[in-house]
Amino acid sequence: EFGMAYVEKFRQGRPVQYLVFLRGTRSAKRMWLPNGFTLKREDIIPYPEEPKSLSIEAALHRGAGCRFVTIALGGLPDCLGMGRVATPFSDAPDQLWRDAFLITTTYASVYLVLPEKSEGLLWELEQLIQCGLIAKCVFVMVPTAVDASASRAWDACMKTFAQNRMTTTAYRENGAFLSFEKGGKIRESRGFEGLFAGELAAMLE
Repeated sequence: EFGMAYVEKFRQGRPVQYLVFLRGTRSAKRMWLPNGFTLKREDIIPYPEEPKSLSIEAALHRGAGCRFVTIALGGLPDCLGMGRVATPFSDAPDQLWRDAFLITTTYASVYLVLPEKSEGLLWELEQLIQCGLIAKCVFVMVPTAVDASASRAWDACMKTFAQNRMTTTAYRENGAFLSFEKGGKIRESRGFEGLFAGELAAMLE
């Protein structure tokens, strides 16, 4: 609630923008970063007490700045991370999740994609390609130092690019934030280390 209030204050009457965070359901809790944020940035949500480390979801949430209402589909909540859109229990939970995702294509301003070699995430990526929405995505290439399996996760997403006859991008050990044109050509690339200094927020503008 505090975070939402801060976003509303920062928005100052501008139209609401929605950031949809796509990741495998286990990604956020197994990746942690030292907290490199400082309160010199006016566009980040201040915490009553600064933690020494942040889950990658919390770090990305904060690094995106205060201009977005942030949403993730399902998964365990992260108290410093994105808001959750939950799907009710039913006999067909997969279809409810798919329907919830497809609805996001009608309102999302931007997608923040944390690659993972999971069937669900790769299905979501395929839908974004088929709907012509890749240009609305910023991909998080996680450094090897943060996640030893990051290269395999990235390669899985690039395999989906290749299957759709799109240009692919090789994994970089130090990580990056990347956006792509419709055909997969890199439109913009910024170093992962710039997360705390506002590089991700600048890409999302």
